[in-house]
Amino acid sequence: MADSKVDKLAPGAKGKDGKEICRAYRNNGKCRFEKDCKYEHSAGPQIEAPPRDYTPKGDCHNWTQNKTCRFESRCRFLHGADDKRTTYRQPKAENTTGEQEVCRNFQNRGKCRFGENCKHKHVASDKPKGDDGKTGGAGRPRRRRRGGATGGGAGSGSGGKTGGDRKETKPKPSAEYDKDGVEICRKNKEGKCKFGAECSYSHGASVGSSPAGGAKPVKKPREIKECTEFAKGTCEYGDDCRFKHGNSDKRDLGALQRRPRRRPNRRAGNGAGGSN
Repeated sequence: MADSKVDKLAPGAKGKDGKEICRAYRNNGKCRFEKDCKYEHSAGPQIEAPPRDYTPKGDCHNWTQNKTCRFESRCRFLHGADDKRTTYRQPKAENTTGEQEVCRNFQNRGKCRFGENCKHKHVASDKPKGDDGKTGGAGRPRRRRRGGATGGGAGSGSGGKTGGDRKETKPKPSAEYDKDGVEICRKNKEGKCKFGAECSYSHGASVGSSPAGGAKPVKKPREIKECTEFAKGTCEYGDDCRFKHGNSDKRDLGALQRRPRRRPNRRAGNGAGGSN
């Protein structure tokens, strides 16, 4: 068998038709562009990889503004006029032992994208595996999930949630009702009710913690105002309007208040609207 280094072609080799040969297809037998590739797909000797240029080119933007660069000598750009670097590639430590180097990807992750073609030795890691099957996770605490999946103990509150000391939630005050069975407004007791006379709850005196006679609690019906647009003669909501259309309006306005609001019906014949 001939030496593979002798059989390799130079980069940019051309085929029979004068078209450049696809290096990926020639070396690996496949190309990600497939039929759309602009190079020739043919079998034959492998092609050498083109030499890479590791010479710094241009000025480093970070160095020009701040005179600092986190890449230092590994930066691909020049650091001022005094930068005399000819390459930004760091010299690789020589292997003086004569043994095959260990693949760090396989050792740390348990896999390597090169597989059997890797030039390094695949050795399994001797580190203990954690609960998730990965190496190096034996003594590491598990990450807490939102909602208190783990933890508990002295600092955990009710519901399995984790964390330190929490303020105890105040118990919800029991509802009070007036003589008509309407629940008393709690905001009105504190002087913070912004609805005033239009509030759905009662602002009267409390007679007990349950409706009189054991009846179901009710809400005070909210006062329905007059439709200002109907007064002008141009209510675009028509029969779907939630407000009162004059004194002779026969619609069930209470049902309209509970129903989701609809868009105005702009069809002809529905200008003033209302059943008057």
